[in-house]
Amino acid sequence: MDIRPLTIGILLLGMSGRAICQAAYWDPESQAMKQTVTVRVPMARDNTQAMQLRDQLLKPPAGIREVPNNIPKELVRHFIQDPSLAQATTKDDLVQQLSMPGSAFPGPGINGWTPGDPNIAVGPNNIVAVINGRMTFHSKTGAISFNVDPYTFYSSLPIGGANPFDPRAWYDRSIGRFWISYALATNGRGYNLIGLSDDSNPNGNWTLWMLNDSLNNQNDVADWADYPGLGGNDDFLVLTMNMYLDAGGGYGKIRLMSKTQFVNGSSTISWTDFWNFSNPAFGHGTAWSLQPARHIGPSAMPLIANISGANRCNIYGIQNPGTSPTLKKYGVAVNTFAGGPNADQKGTVAQLSTVGDRIYDVAARDSHILVTHNITGGGGCCIRWYDINVSAFPPSASVIQQGNIEDAIADIYYGAPQMNQFGVIGTGVTKSSAAEYASLYFAGREPSDPLGTMQPLVLKKSGTSPYGSSGVQRWGDYQGGAVDPYDETTFWAIAMVPVSGIWATEIYSYQLGALPASLIGTITLDQWVASRAGLTANLELRNPGTTTVAHTYPITLSSSGHYSLPNVAIGTWDVAVKFSHWLRAKATNRTISNGSNLANFVLTNGDAFADNSIDLGDLNQVMTEFGTASTDTDLDGSGLVDLPDLNIVLTNFAMSGAQ
Repeated sequence: MDIRPLTIGILLLGMSGRAICQAAYWDPESQAMKQTVTVRVPMARDNTQAMQLRDQLLKPPAGIREVPNNIPKELVRHFIQDPSLAQATTKDDLVQQLSMPGSAFPGPGINGWTPGDPNIAVGPNNIVAVINGRMTFHSKTGAISFNVDPYTFYSSLPIGGANPFDPRAWYDRSIGRFWISYALATNGRGYNLIGLSDDSNPNGNWTLWMLNDSLNNQNDVADWADYPGLGGNDDFLVLTMNMYLDAGGGYGKIRLMSKTQFVNGSSTISWTDFWNFSNPAFGHGTAWSLQPARHIGPSAMPLIANISGANRCNIYGIQNPGTSPTLKKYGVAVNTFAGGPNADQKGTVAQLSTVGDRIYDVAARDSHILVTHNITGGGGCCIRWYDINVSAFPPSASVIQQGNIEDAIADIYYGAPQMNQFGVIGTGVTKSSAAEYASLYFAGREPSDPLGTMQPLVLKKSGTSPYGSSGVQRWGDYQGGAVDPYDETTFWAIAMVPVSGIWATEIYSYQLGALPASLIGTITLDQWVASRAGLTANLELRNPGTTTVAHTYPITLSSSGHYSLPNVAIGTWDVAVKFSHWLRAKATNRTISNGSNLANFVLTNGDAFADNSIDLGDLNQVMTEFGTASTDTDLDGSGLVDLPDLNIVLTNFAMSGAQ
């Protein structure tokens, strides 16, 4: 057992007649003894009560799980934190569960709403899933840590008796936080309910806002909002919405807001609105059903897209967003299309609504913007996808490639395309026909594939029943997708699937093709109290059993100590890493293959003299600079060379790092 209680100490404190009982256990990740509880009890002559308490404290502390001996030290943290890994009995089992090349598990359940409108956000360690009437937070193996209806989630806001709808979720890499948005319509007005997590773990504090969508800038127009979109770039949050007038008709709107005011928790949010504008040229009328891109990578301006006419994908951007925001637009000519028909399904004459040709999700990465929508093609309805180059926007943009995801005898609908850092594109889709219940698939392409083509669909989850018995049933109206920021090789999706005559949601992951080998992990820096964000070092791949370095890669840590190397050499290596102040750590005989590979490290502090050992040189260095702000010997990151730094050297004195 890797986590085990140690001997209890019982001490008499003078004439107080009380005993102190303490329990401790050995923490294999930090390689340190951890105190779990201190209790004072009255001391009788036979001290029976103290002895009974000692026996109780000898049990493992609550929340501590027994770890199999063959789970290595660097993986223990994952095992302890995620109860769903309880079935992992070996290192290989645990790594396989953590890398999740093909996970699938239920998302939030039906809550009296139709359609579900599922959407997903994926962070380094957690998933946020939202539907109409429900939101859930998950580990990446499916364990639910939070499950609530949005009315309760936003109950601190003055939402009255109205129910939030049309949810969106986004993990924002630029700030390392989750966004959640729901629309709200009440008293003839529209609102957008915004939630922002305080860090990359959604199981913490959220700050909430209620934004009045019926204001166009600061003019109260009393129109209400529907079909909202949520996205933005590194610096700005963008909302889009369809605005409806009481007298009928409506228009599209874009709302631009600085992220800083949200991150700082400002109670009053300012914005710039653009509304009731036309599509670019070509006489295609008022812009409608716009969706903002969710940017990964730098972008000078937030981008937005919509579809108009029969052969246009329109790109919008907000130039000079921080000074004098100006809306720019360009209509990209694409292959002619007609809106998608409703979809057939097995076991019923009822069809599933595909909601025409409007777009549902827009992803942007570097100079690419990805758009999908439903059109007529194949056996009825199919998905059209575009990969558009926006490097010259404004004044122009151009199609890199476009294509259809179709089947000669089936309907395919509701895609949410994403691109990873290797240029691989993936999307989840729904497929059904007179011979197949609505089922979940994924499709993808690698950069080496012919332009405009996707690899064959792969089944992920089969529906088990028809949905509805007649007419056209609302379905979707969209699904969500994301690239996993932890490894950049795993794609995630959420969609509705029919089960026993009702709908459920399924969250699933997939990987595509022979991906480049990547190396990811978390580095724990012993006794470091400051943020790990921005700390740099070199990671080495060495020939096994030697000190010969075959490959060296610079790494930079995130605030949580995570690192990610996108392209590393395939083979079997000793993996070594050393940071300033810490002794070198090494993982031996690690096989690195295509896809995601895991290597976590715990580094011992105290090497002020930078010779990979803790000795008199380090002690002398600390004493020489004691009381200064020298970064050379500030071993704990407190900003000052002081007693804690001296204690680090003394505690770890005579230790040496791996060679």
